[in-house]
Amino acid sequence: MSDLANRIRAFRRETSGAVTVDWVLLSAGTIGLALLVISILGDSFRPGAENIGTALGEQTVHTILD
Repeated sequence: MSDLANRIRAFRRETSGAVTVDWVLLSAGTIGLALLVISILGDSFRPGAENIGTALGEQTVHTILD
């Protein structure tokens, strides 16, 4: 039983994965915040995005094979 208790203590003292957990939580929070902002402000950007899409769709691309 002593060996198991020592292993558990050693596991609890190990901190090598703490930075990874911090980055995962920070990344998830950033993505969540970005999705929230997009869902709130998305409709106000639609006309501008449609204008950009129309302008890009009207462009012609010339290649060497033309």
